[in-house]
Amino acid sequence: MIYTIPPVQNFAVKMSALKEALSRPLPAEAAQRRMAPTPRPGALSIERVEQCKQAAVLILLYPKDEIPHLIFIQRSMESVHHPGQIAFPGGRIEDGESNNEAALRECEEEVGCDREQLQLLGKLTPLYIPPSGFCVHPFVSFLSERPEWRRQQEEVAEVLEVPVHDLLMPSAQKATCEHREAVWMRIPYYDWQGHRIWGATAMMLCEFLTVYASIDLK
Repeated sequence: MIYTIPPVQNFAVKMSALKEALSRPLPAEAAQRRMAPTPRPGALSIERVEQCKQAAVLILLYPKDEIPHLIFIQRSMESVHHPGQIAFPGGRIEDGESNNEAALRECEEEVGCDREQLQLLGKLTPLYIPPSGFCVHPFVSFLSERPEWRRQQEEVAEVLEVPVHDLLMPSAQKATCEHREAVWMRIPYYDWQGHRIWGATAMMLCEFLTVYASIDLK
């Protein structure tokens, strides 16, 4: 007799395994570099984390139709930072709050998640973003059920619900060449239904997917 873990239980098992994996040494810059534009201005090193403006983002997992999904936002064209781009919920760390508190607050503000229901699993490697001068601290969290999204209309143009396995497919990784800042750059990106996930978000996503793939249960 073959025993199969029920889908809902399977999600809980995945989250437990992911929490354990995030407590071990991370793939860090080796994974981030795989999705970094080249040439990339500025340093990739996390040594600059204490010398720049601080921000935090939340990589949020939840089950939808019994399948693990990630939440992304498309920033509005009026957004101060990275208008129109696909990103994780997140923003600047305010005085008096910790990095993870900022990530949870921003997620609640931008897409309406109740921060009290968000369960932190761990964190990924901080990433310096040369164009904006921010050091971003990525945290990983999950919800046991899909929430009702309530986007912050001034900042968020669209909420994207993306199955994790869509991003793990080799065909999801693509690249293009663009002329930026007087040089030609190779820009890797994840393609999901015509949406391009690139730049710092793709770099953090690559590290997350590397960890996730190491614990994936078939």
